Amino acid sequence: MYKFVFARLILRKDKALWDGINTVDSIGEADCVLPTEPEIKEEMASYLCRQSGAGAAPTADPGEGMDLAEF
Repeated sequence: MYKFVFARLILRKDKALWDGINTVDSIGEADCVLPTEPEIKEEMASYLCRQSGAGAAPTADPGEGMDLAEF
């Protein structure tokens, strides 16, 4: 589960950074950091909550429904 959530966070950040407008010159070093432990734990809790159906709500972010099987 940890690796799955870590990968989701990386893919989400990648999608936001490389939006077709940004270039290498416009991205700062701080934008290229890996997810932190608190971010990973928060995403893991959120993912588990959504999977259990508790508080499940439609999301506008298409990355939210990503599944590693898609890759």
